[in-house]
Order: sequence, then structure tokens, then C-alpha cells
Amino acid sequence: MKKAFFNFVIVLMIGLFLSSCAFTSATHKMDLNENISANQKAEITFLNNNDNGWFILKEWNGINIEENIYGKKNVFPRDKTILTVPSGDNSFMFNLRFTFSNKYSSTIIRIDDVVMQYSLEPEKKYQVKGRTTGFLKKELFIGIYDVTKGSSLLKEWKVGET
Repeated sequence: MKKAFFNFVIVLMIGLFLSSCAFTSATHKMDLNENISANQKAEITFLNNNDNGWFILKEWNGINIEENIYGKKNVFPRDKTILTVPSGDNSFMFNLRFTFSNKYSSTIIRIDDVVMQYSLEPEKKYQVKGRTTGFLKKELFIGIYDVTKGSSLLKEWKVGET
């Protein structure tokens, strides 16, 4: 009886550990130019959400940054990536994923090598996130928001449809 109880406790603990890992998220951070002062930089967060898109950053201004940000780790739908970049014109290339699920199935829409260009102001904070519209036929968008004080949409790009 003691052995069966002990085995049950071990299996329960392993199950709890594995289930807790499934719901964790990571924050990936990188300063892309440490040689300039903070008042000449902007912060941009790529906010991942399983329903509204998730980003895997590949390049900044034509420079490959993927391995420096993520290393050998995978990027998951609840992760976020925070970059500190010089203000002014910035270009980001990333892979984008949208997940659509219902009770019976799940579909991932993959959009690779999306390029987003925007001029960022110094000492401001920005968020990039996705959104979808429609019910059966969905349109897929990404938007950049100024989140320095509140949240206001600055620009939005249509990146696809289902």
C-alpha cells in the first residue's frame, strides 16, 4: 500500500510540474545599440498572444538578431520580446504565427519574413501586436501602438487572410 501511494505521489508531482511548464512564458530582452544614451533610444515590445499572433524576430535593420535574442530556445505563444533600439527609422523582419482553435481542432497560419518599418521617437515605449477580424474568413493584421502614456494605435498593416 505504501509503495502504491508513493508511486501515485511521484506521478502526481511530475504531472503538476509538466502542466505548470506548459503555461509559463519567457521575456526575451536585447539592447541593439549599447553605445548611445538612453534619451536617444526607444523600447519596442513584440507582444505574443496565442489568439492574436505571435512573433519570432529574425532581423533588425538587415542584421540577423534571432540567435542573439533566443539562442537555441523556441519561441512560444505567451512569450514577449523587448528590444531597445536607437530612435529614428527602424526595420524589423519576423515570422508571424496566428493560431485558430475550436473544440475539435487547431490551425496555425504561418506568415514568414514579414517586414515592418517605422520611425520610432526617443524615450517612447511601443508595442507591436496582432489582431484578427471576421468570423469564417479572417483578416490578419499587425499594429504598432504608443504605450508611453496609455495605448494608442499608430499604424496597422494587413498581413494576410484565411
